Amino acid sequence: MTRPPMTERPTTRQRRIALMVGVTVLFLIVLFPLSVALPLAIPRESGLSARQATGTIWSGVLRDAQLAGMPLGDTKVGLLPLPLLTGAARLQFAGPVLRGTLVAASKGFGIAHASGAIDIASR
Repeated sequence: MTRPPMTERPTTRQRRIALMVGVTVLFLIVLFPLSVALPLAIPRESGLSARQATGTIWSGVLRDAQLAGMPLGDTKVGLLPLPLLTGAARLQFAGPVLRGTLVAASKGFGIAHASGAIDIASR
């Protein structure tokens, strides 16, 4: 008669290593810099540009932001996490000129729920 093989339980050291890896990954996600994430999440063709991006991907600021050449000024931005599960990046923005959501997906990009005053005479 043979005995079924016993499964080994993880040791305390293996658990600590797994916990440290998990915490490190969590910190990387929470503290991911906006300056690195913006080019990855929003395509260059969207027309969104800025002189400087500061803060994290969840809560940051674009200094001297422009959208399709239209100056937006210093604009607060934040990536919405749930749309990432569907493969779309939705970046909420709020500045002195315009507020809304920039949507980038595999099909294209656009602006949703925008409000503000746009000076089209200077364009």
